Amino acid sequence: MGNLNKRVLKNRLAWIKKWLQELEGLPLDNKDVFMANKRFVQMADLALRRSAEALVELGAYILKEAFDTPVTKFQEIPKALVLRKVMLEPEAQLLEKVIQYCEQIEQGVLPSPEEVYQTCKDKLVYFSNLYLAYEQWANSFLAEE
Repeated sequence: MGNLNKRVLKNRLAWIKKWLQELEGLPLDNKDVFMANKRFVQMADLALRRSAEALVELGAYILKEAFDTPVTKFQEIPKALVLRKVMLEPEAQLLEKVIQYCEQIEQGVLPSPEEVYQTCKDKLVYFSNLYLAYEQWANSFLAEE
């Protein structure tokens, strides 16, 4: 399957997992505690950005290296991943939402501390589900090699 480097694939998955673990370690069950500490908000914002970027970039990397299908726009990634059976349609819809999040940040629309908390509280599951979809595909890919 193309030129996909196993070590790069594993490293990118580990990078995403690290950021997700950072988010999961925050006190998301207690908004007052979360909002009272600037460091929690800053860490959450950083981890959301890094994990979102990494999830999108991993999709582009898989398409380019495993399927020789480079993409020029992030919006092309979800459908292309479904066509190549990297993920299912529900995960692709989640990836579309993550791409929208990345685009907002690129356009300079920075989330408020309240929005950072709500994104963590309500949408962290999107990030985790995408990670699991990529991990499942990667395990299958690595088993074939």
